Amino acid sequence: MEDIEGPYRLSIKRGELHRMKIRVTGFPGITNKEEIKRIFSEKGTVSNVEKEYGKNTAYVSMPYDYQGLKAIHSLDGTRILGRIIKVEEST
Repeated sequence: MEDIEGPYRLSIKRGELHRMKIRVTGFPGITNKEEIKRIFSEKGTVSNVEKEYGKNTAYVSMPYDYQGLKAIHSLDGTRILGRIIKVEEST
């Protein structure tokens, strides 16, 4: 089991697959998919990144929701390339 502290708390057995799609806003439009994947890969496995060039919104898919929650908790409100990003679960 892995516990995640903060506003999100989750305990699940490792290996269970519960996908999570994360919405990220505030990136500079020049940020590319590879850079976003690199940032989120530091928090867990990234299965897909969707982003159109010139747009400041991206969607990151992670195959394990506990990793997604970890990414949300640790990256929301951080500064990337001089801009503060908002990271939240996509609905």
